[in-house]
Amino acid sequence: MLDAKLVCDPFYRKNEYEVRELFNQDFCYTLCFVPQKEILKQEYAELVFYGLDTLADIRLNGEFLASVDNMHRTWRLPVAGKLKKGENHLEIIFRSSLKFIREKGQDPSIHYVAKGCIRGNNYLRKAHCMFGWDWGPQLPDAGIWRPVELCAFSDARIADVRIKQEHCTGTVFLQTEVRLAQLADLESYTVCCTLTSPSGDALYAQSVSAEETAAVSFVLKSPQLWWPNTYGEQPLYTLNVELHDKDSQVLDDWHKQIGLRELTISRNQDEWGEEFCFRVNGVKIFAMGADYIPEDSVVTRVTPEQTLRLLKDCAAANFNTIRVWGGGYYPDDWFYDACDRLGLIVWQDAMFACNVYRMDAAFEENIRAELRDNLLRIRHHACLGLLCGNNEMELGWVGWEDVV
Repeated sequence: MLDAKLVCDPFYRKNEYEVRELFNQDFCYTLCFVPQKEILKQEYAELVFYGLDTLADIRLNGEFLASVDNMHRTWRLPVAGKLKKGENHLEIIFRSSLKFIREKGQDPSIHYVAKGCIRGNNYLRKAHCMFGWDWGPQLPDAGIWRPVELCAFSDARIADVRIKQEHCTGTVFLQTEVRLAQLADLESYTVCCTLTSPSGDALYAQSVSAEETAAVSFVLKSPQLWWPNTYGEQPLYTLNVELHDKDSQVLDDWHKQIGLRELTISRNQDEWGEEFCFRVNGVKIFAMGADYIPEDSVVTRVTPEQTLRLLKDCAAANFNTIRVWGGGYYPDDWFYDACDRLGLIVWQDAMFACNVYRMDAAFEENIRAELRDNLLRIRHHACLGLLCGNNEMELGWVGWEDVV
C-alpha cells in the first residue's frame, strides 16, 4: 500500500496513528494455482506456511483447513485428497489483530503494558513491537510474511537432522541423527551423509540402512575450529544428508554448513560473586556487541543484502556477539548464515519481551510449538550461543511496580 501510495508515510510525524487504523479491517489473500501432475500422484501432500501474520483462516477450494494464531510458527496442513486437477483456489483471511487485543485488553488481572505498546498485545503471538514500543511505531500489519510451499511424497522424507559434537584434544566426534517421516516400509531406505571440508574436499561419506532414526558418525582428526570474531577464523564444513530408496534414487536431501566448536557458559565464582561469560573452545570470551531489533517496522523491506551489510559493519566494529531482542521475531535463515561466516555469537531471546502472560493450556501448547519450530531450524548454526527465555522480566517481577 505504501508502494501504491494508498497510505501515507507512517514514519512522518504522527502518521502512524492514521495508518494504524487500516488494521482494524480484515484482509483476504487469494491464489489460483495448478498443481504439477507429480504432486497429484503422491500419497501424502501438505501446504507448508512458514509465516502467517497472525490470526488467519485458511480454505482450499472452499473447504476450511485451519485457523492459525502465531506468526512465529510453521504451519503444515495436510491436503492429500483435497487437491484437484486443473485450477485450485487458496484463500487466507487475516482477522484484525487490533480488534482481537482490544477485547483481550479488558482483562483486569493483567495491568502491565510495555512502554509505547497497545494494551492486550500479550494475548497474541505476534511481534510485540508491531503494537508499538519506546523506539517504534504502532503498525500491527497483517499478511503472508514468509514463503508458502506445496510438498508431497509417497515413501519417506527427512523430518529432522540433529548434529552432536564431542570435542577432545585434536579430535572432534561428529554424530548426525536423522529422523524420518515415512509412509512405507523403512527397510528399503538408505541414509547417506557426506562431510565436506571448508576448502571443498569431500572428507567422509557414509551410508546406513534407515530405521525411524538413522545415526551416522564421523571422527575428525586435526579439525579446523570455528572462533568468534577477532579470536580466530570461521571455517565452515558442509554436511549433506540424502535419503535413498532401494534403487538408489534420492527421495529427499538436507544440506547445511556447520562450524566445529565447543561453546559453553562459564559461571565460576569470582571476587564479585559469579561470572557469566561465553567459553569457546576452552577460551573465555569477552562479549562485545549490541541488540538486534527488527531492522524495519515494514518487515518486507528487510533483505538479505541489507542484513549482511549491517552485520558486516558489526564485525568491522569488532563485535563478537549479537543479541536478538525478544520483542520482534525470530530472524530469517540468512541472518544466522551471516553470523556463522562473520564470527558473531548469537544470544537468542525467545519472543517474550517485557510482557506478562496468562499461561493457560492453549497458550502453553502454542509457545512450545513455536520454540520447537525455531530451534529445529537454527540449532545447527555455529553462531548460536545461548537461548534466553525472557527479556528483563525476572527483574520486572521484583522491581517494577506496574508488573505485580
